[in-house]
Amino acid sequence: MKTKEKIIDLFYEIASIPHTSGNTNRIIQYLKKFAQQNHLKSKEINGNLLITIPSSSDMQDKNPIIIQGHCDMVGVKEKDLKFDFLNDSIEIKIDKDKNFMTANQTTLGADDGIALVYMMLLIQERNTFKHPKIYCVITRDEEIGLLGAKEFDFNEIKDADYVLNLDTEAEGLFVISSSGGEEIKGTYKYEMNLCLGTVYELSVDGLTGGHSGGNTLGLNGAQASRLIAQTLGHLIQMYQLQLISIDCSGLNNVITNEGKALFISNAPSQQLINSALDILKLYASCYALTDPKINMNLKIVNHADKLQAFTRQSTGNILFNIMYVPYGIFNSYKGFPLASVNMGSCIAGNGVLEIKEHVRFADNNFGNLLKNRIIQYFTLTGATFEVSKHDPPWIKKVNSKLQQIATKVWSDLGYNNPQFVDMHATLETGLFNEKLPNAEIISFGPNIEKIHTPKEKLDLNSSVRIYKYLKKIIESLN
Repeated sequence: MKTKEKIIDLFYEIASIPHTSGNTNRIIQYLKKFAQQNHLKSKEINGNLLITIPSSSDMQDKNPIIIQGHCDMVGVKEKDLKFDFLNDSIEIKIDKDKNFMTANQTTLGADDGIALVYMMLLIQERNTFKHPKIYCVITRDEEIGLLGAKEFDFNEIKDADYVLNLDTEAEGLFVISSSGGEEIKGTYKYEMNLCLGTVYELSVDGLTGGHSGGNTLGLNGAQASRLIAQTLGHLIQMYQLQLISIDCSGLNNVITNEGKALFISNAPSQQLINSALDILKLYASCYALTDPKINMNLKIVNHADKLQAFTRQSTGNILFNIMYVPYGIFNSYKGFPLASVNMGSCIAGNGVLEIKEHVRFADNNFGNLLKNRIIQYFTLTGATFEVSKHDPPWIKKVNSKLQQIATKVWSDLGYNNPQFVDMHATLETGLFNEKLPNAEIISFGPNIEKIHTPKEKLDLNSSVRIYKYLKKIIESLN
């Protein structure tokens, strides 16, 4: 069987097992059984899995290497699709020429399912190429704060010289450093009163969204909670209205692509709706390039209702804070982000507004500057705050032997010139760098488009080339 068919078959196996963040036990048990069936030892460590591949006979004198990836995926689906990520299998789609793999209206999970496939292939083919001892480190819950890596016992792998992380989504791009991360939650308490009027629902969906790392936040695409706040901010200048609730919940490392708000007003309904439609058309036009499938709607929920809503002053304060809380790229050098913040979740209701900010930083100094700015904003605007989930940055090594080997192997295979880059995203490699300070690390992978969205697409031809490269670089680490 050719490598591409093997990759497809193994990916089908993985996709059949639900494995979103926080729901990884079944995939871990599957991989544990897979190791056993291939007569290899494995060890479960706080929900992570370590599978050890003994060295080939001609490399027993070499130190071990680490192949690493995470087993959890981000679960995002199209709005109208009925799908349960906790129990349903991902439905894979492959084009007739077998060039690309996607999923049916959900995320595919190639981030980081392709790493699992590569490790399974290495296990199956371990007797066909020379290699040192290989530690296959499979971590859980990377997408929600590197939780598995934080609880992994690095003493089990401390004798390794090199770490090959398989969590990069562009062929020929080698990551040699990554940002640290921190989460800050701000909580506001606001007054509410009893209101009588027409209740409206403002909804937005179809935004491009996607991963909030890289330079995504600098592309000026739409973010659901900010778009809702801006729209209501326009309306509140023309009509008296009071906010009832906002629901823009989401993962902190994903740009929120949908949400809704309820509000109440005594203004003439048709007049308010006509004004809102003009505003919605304006935003649809503004974001036509970055968010071509943007969909915004306003509808009447109840023509005459009496219920609790935020006071007019509270409504204004809530909209102001959603619009002006720090967001986006704050420091950069030659176009590369050094510090940024994403608003991952925004919830308002029952007298409370909660905003969750996810900060990324190239080093701790930039991180502290931006973190303090956000804390100052929350403090000055009357919120309490909570800081959590500090993830260390991965600082690149100068004169790296691993980079030299990676370049030579890439060239020997006849591939195009590789690029070694710093990544503005929080990777598990930061923890590996912290716990294994003498080990050298790189991260690479095949082409994967639009991760963390239902448009995620894995390039199968690229996947084959990267697997071939992976085997060759392992053989060269001597």
